[in-house]
Amino acid sequence: MRLNNARRIVSCVTIAIAVSAVGEVKRVLEPLKPGEIVARGWLKGQLELSLAGMGGHLGEIEPDQMEKPYVTRDFDPANGARGVVGWCAEMGGEYAFGTAMLAYALDDPALVAKAAARVRAAMALQEPNGYLGAYRPRDDRQKDYNAWGCHWFYNTMLLEYCRTGDKAILDAVHRGLLWFVENWSGEKKTDYAGPTIIEPASVVYKLTGDKRLLDFCEDYAAWLDKPGHRHDATFTTFPLKRHGYHVAAIAARLKVPAALAYASGKRVFLDAALKSHGDFHDGVGWQATYAPCADGEWVAAPSCVGETEYCDFIFYQQLFAWFASLTGDVGFADATERLVFNAAQGARAKDERTIGYMTSPNQWYATLDSSRWGPEPFYHVYAPNMNAACCPANSISLYPFYVLNAVSREGRDLRIMNYGPYDVHTKIDGNDVQVTSETDYPFDGRVTLRVKAKGWKGALRLRRPAWAESVNVLRNTGRVALPRDRIITIPGPWNADEELITVDFGWNPVVRTIRDRDFDKDPLKTVEWGALVFAQPVAEKWSRVERPKPGWGKDSAPPQPKDWPWLAISCEKEPVAYALPQGLSPADIRVERTGAAGLPWQKPPVKLVVPMLRASAAYPATNRREPGTGSKYKGTHTPLPAAGLVDADAGATREPVELVPFGATCLRTTCFPTAR
Repeated sequence: MRLNNARRIVSCVTIAIAVSAVGEVKRVLEPLKPGEIVARGWLKGQLELSLAGMGGHLGEIEPDQMEKPYVTRDFDPANGARGVVGWCAEMGGEYAFGTAMLAYALDDPALVAKAAARVRAAMALQEPNGYLGAYRPRDDRQKDYNAWGCHWFYNTMLLEYCRTGDKAILDAVHRGLLWFVENWSGEKKTDYAGPTIIEPASVVYKLTGDKRLLDFCEDYAAWLDKPGHRHDATFTTFPLKRHGYHVAAIAARLKVPAALAYASGKRVFLDAALKSHGDFHDGVGWQATYAPCADGEWVAAPSCVGETEYCDFIFYQQLFAWFASLTGDVGFADATERLVFNAAQGARAKDERTIGYMTSPNQWYATLDSSRWGPEPFYHVYAPNMNAACCPANSISLYPFYVLNAVSREGRDLRIMNYGPYDVHTKIDGNDVQVTSETDYPFDGRVTLRVKAKGWKGALRLRRPAWAESVNVLRNTGRVALPRDRIITIPGPWNADEELITVDFGWNPVVRTIRDRDFDKDPLKTVEWGALVFAQPVAEKWSRVERPKPGWGKDSAPPQPKDWPWLAISCEKEPVAYALPQGLSPADIRVERTGAAGLPWQKPPVKLVVPMLRASAAYPATNRREPGTGSKYKGTHTPLPAAGLVDADAGATREPVELVPFGATCLRTTCFPTAR
C-alpha cells in the first residue's frame, strides 16, 4: 500500500465526542452519535451473523474473561487467562466495547439495553476513592494492564454517554480517571499498555475542562520520553528491527499522541504520531493484504507466509480513525477499507463463529501445527476463543466500528469516508438530515444516496477512493462537476423532499508488485480490483480438534462448549501451482459477475478470470514440511515459493484461473511468482 497519504490514514474514533478544539490541532471530522448511523444491506447481514456467532455468544463461552470483570468482579483468572487478572481486564473491556458498537450499528433495542446495563452494573461497583475497573481490592492496581483494561471500558462508557447524554456516566468515568491521576502520579506509571489511559483522559478533558487530566496526560508523555523504558520505546517511537516491538501495541500506543494532540491542541504530538506510523508502514512494509506482518505478534518484514495477529487489524483500524478525524485525509479511509475487506475479513470464518488468531496471505493449512511463528503452533486454528482470547474479543468490533465511522460531521457538512449500505439520521443546524446509502460496494462501484434534508444548507462531501479510475456523479438527473482533489462536494441548500445522488466509481484489475522479505530480486505479485485483493481459493476440509494445552503450563480453562468447537482446516488436495505470465496486462484479466445472491463473503458476487501458467517448480515438495528460514515450529506449513521467477511446466500454455476476493477465503494462494 504505497499511499502518498500513507503517513496520514484514519477515520475518527467514535468515542471522541465533538467538542470545540483549541490550539493548532482541530478536529476536522466529528463522529456521529451512536444510533445516528445504522447498517443495512450486506453490512447488516454481517452484523446479524456476528450476533448469532461470537458477537452474541463469546461472553457465554468465556464468562470469566468477557462478562464478569467489570460487571461483578467475581471472575476466576485461572479459567483461560493464565492466572493473569490483567488479561481478564483487557478482554472484558474489549468485549464490552465491541458488543456495545454491535448494538448501536444494528440499532437493536434489546442489545442496546444490554450494553447500557453493563455500564450501569460497572458504575454500581465504583469505589468511594473513584476506582472504576476490573481489578479487585486484593489485586495490584499499579499493574500495567489495570490502565489498559480500564481504557477499553471507559471508551465503552463514553460511547453510552454520547448516545444518552447522561452526565452520571461522564461523572463516573471522570472520577475513575482521577483515581489514576492520583495513584499513578510521578514514577508510578507503566510504560507498555498502561499509557493508553491517556486516550479516554484526553476525551474527558475536552468534555469537562478539568486541567488535572491534561496535566496528567502531558506528564505521562514526558515520562515516557525519558530513557530506559521497555524495548527503548518513547512516547511516539518504537524499535522497528525484527521482533523489536509488539505490532498491536504500536497501533494502540500511537492512538495516544493523537488523542493528546486533540486534547492539548499541540501539533507536535500529532506530527510525531503520523511520522512514527509512516516510518513503520513505509520502512518495514505491510503485507500484500494491507495489514502489518507480525510474526509471533512482533515486528517483521512482510512475507507471503508471514503471520498477522487479529488484534492488529482492529487496532490499526482505530488508529486510522484517529488520524482521519484530526487531518481529514481520505488516504486513511482508503487504508481502512483495504484492511477491513482483505486481511481482516480473510481471517474470519464466513459464519462469524471462529477466527484465525494468526493468518497469512498464502495459507494452505490452518491446523494444530501449521503456524510458523505464532505464540503456539496451533495459532492458525480457527477458534472462538484462545488462551488469551483478546483476538476473538476484538474481532467483534470490526464491522460495527466500520459502520459507526463511515460518515462524519465536517462543520455543517457531512463527509462520507467509508462506503457501504447504511442509514444516517442526524440533526444539523436544527434540520433533520437523512442519508440512505444503497450499494453493494466494494463488490460494485455504484453508490446510490437518497437524501432527505429539506432546509439543510450544508454540503454532502464524498471521498473518491484511490482506486477509482473514473467517477460519474448525478444529482437527480444533472451531472455534478468533479474537482481535481479526492473530495467530491455536493453543495446545499437541499430543498426537495428527497434528492437522489448516483455515484459510479470505475476501476479495472491491477497486477501489483509486492514487498516480500524473501523475494527482493524477482518479487511476487498480486491481483487486485478496486479495494479488493483476489486469491486462488484452496479447497477446504474442516475438522473439529481438541482445544490443546498451551506450552506455558497447565491450562485450567473450563471445557470447550460442544457447540463452539475449535476447527482445523486442511486442503482436500493441494492446489495447482500457478505463476503469472511475464508481461501480463490488466486488460488480459476478465471481471465476471457470478449472479450470486446472499452474503457476499459466503457467495462472492464477483470473480476475476486470470490467464496463468502451471509451474510445479514454484512449490517443490521439499518446501512443504520443514519450518523454513527463521521458523519457530516444525509441522506442515504453507510452502514458501521456490523463487519469484520460476520455470513454467513443459508445454504449459495460458489457462484461465478463477480468483475470488481474499475475504471470501480461509485457505488460499494470494502472492504469485512469475513464470519465465
